[in-house]
Amino acid sequence: MFTFSEFTTQMSNTVYLSQQNAAKAGLIVVAMWTIHLLNICTGMRLNALGLWPRHLSGLKGIIFSPFLHADVNHLFFNTIPLFLLTDFMFIATGTAFWQVSILIILISGILTWIIGRNAIHVGASSLIMGYWGFLLTLAIYQPTAFNVVIVIVMLYYLSSLFLNLFPSGEQVSFEGHICGVIAGILIALGWVKSHGHLMSLIHLKL
Repeated sequence: MFTFSEFTTQMSNTVYLSQQNAAKAGLIVVAMWTIHLLNICTGMRLNALGLWPRHLSGLKGIIFSPFLHADVNHLFFNTIPLFLLTDFMFIATGTAFWQVSILIILISGILTWIIGRNAIHVGASSLIMGYWGFLLTLAIYQPTAFNVVIVIVMLYYLSSLFLNLFPSGEQVSFEGHICGVIAGILIALGWVKSHGHLMSLIHLKL
């Protein structure tokens, strides 16, 4: 697949690119905290925009739920994985980052709306798990030194995310986590098939 020299070179490149994208990933995290502060100021009323499975009024949560959190602790524990995986996704997808992110939000949200428990689901965890699934799948189907380096770093620091796929409490939307991973895997497969041009998979016939 690649030599040790290529691997070490890509490790250095990954560190460099990670530093270059850190500001953009940081801005997304700051935006999340800003939204949460606004939510606190409104008495957490914004969480009414969360995803409510199998209720028409809950469909809006497909879009809004990833940007809302139950409390400070919820957002705090999402902050580091969100920052790291967003950084890695910028490296892996480049200018298609926003396209991939929107698809993960939509697909994971729709799946959660279909199979989720009858409760309000909020949090960036589905997006985080979508990134996690995307990057793992990309490394499997495109095992370049670059992708493998990203996954090694990701698994070293974020291997605990795997536990999110199992029920861990009534207040935790593990369904959202599972749907996020499924969305990430599906989009990664589409990414590989389309050579990074996801929209080429969509054909409109009149």
